[in-house]
Amino acid sequence: MSIRVGLRPMGRALGVVAAPPPPPVFPMDYVFTEGTVAPYDVMYDTVHPVPATPVSIAQSELYYVTYSNAARKLVRLSDGTLYEIYGKQLAGKYQVYVKKSEDDGATWTDETLISTYTDMEDYDQERPSIAVDSDDCLHVLWHGMATGYIDFDKVWYAEYTDAWAAPECLQPTGLNKYPNIRWSRWP
Repeated sequence: MSIRVGLRPMGRALGVVAAPPPPPVFPMDYVFTEGTVAPYDVMYDTVHPVPATPVSIAQSELYYVTYSNAARKLVRLSDGTLYEIYGKQLAGKYQVYVKKSEDDGATWTDETLISTYTDMEDYDQERPSIAVDSDDCLHVLWHGMATGYIDFDKVWYAEYTDAWAAPECLQPTGLNKYPNIRWSRWP
């Protein structure tokens, strides 16, 4: 690529022609599951501009921890803090957890259980997804069941501003579009 910098006539005045600034380079963050049998290693890596060395985030019994049906598993806040959402077993039932990294994924800290509604630990909580808004608030969705709900696969929501809010059910009791199909059986 050649770039010309110089003077050329522009009406009656001379103007300077310079190359435009290069576009900003943003890292591409991604997570993946490694291993052939449980527990699977949940790994973080980045491409900036080439892949770095993957870093372990956690271990999970779930092979689809990073499997995506357009579900986001990793977000970066405006200050660069990364948050990863994943599932793992707690007392034999799958639960939703989050971890954060403040050093571009080199280390991961503050593992936090998000699925904390009454007796959620007695039921599987699966398929979590995470998003961040323009105010750097985190939003997590997943499906599962808890005490007081008569059918499975409710949609649950938790928000983080300064602390994690208690999960709330976004799907009213008794409203189940597919009463004979469990979402967890879908790929």
